[in-house]
Order: sequence, then structure tokens, then C-alpha cells
Amino acid sequence: MERVHAELLPAGEELAAGSGVLTVGPVAGHLADLAAALGRDEEAARHRRTARAVSGRARAAV
Repeated sequence: MERVHAELLPAGEELAAGSGVLTVGPVAGHLADLAAALGRDEEAARHRRTARAVSGRARAAV
């Protein structure tokens, strides 16, 4: 989980997408889940705030 978290961190303010039609949501949401699983509660909370902001920007762009 540590390695996955480290690999995803640079994309923390992006949306995770599949084929271009499917959006999985903010990468920060997945980072929050990983941080929580690793016992990093404060970091998880920061990632959740980022995920909400990214979601808000994506909705505003539509």
C-alpha cells in the first residue's frame, strides 16, 4: 500500500479515468482511503478535502 500511495501522490489533484467515458473520481479519494488504511488519519483528511475540491471543480466545468 505504501508504494501505491507514493505512485498516486503526484496525481492527487486529478480525476481517475478509465476509457475516457468512465470517471472513477478524484485520485485524492483513493489516496484518502490508502492513507486511512495506513493509519495516517490527518493525511487522509487532507486528501478527502482535496477530493471534494476536485469534484467541485469538475462539476463547475460541466
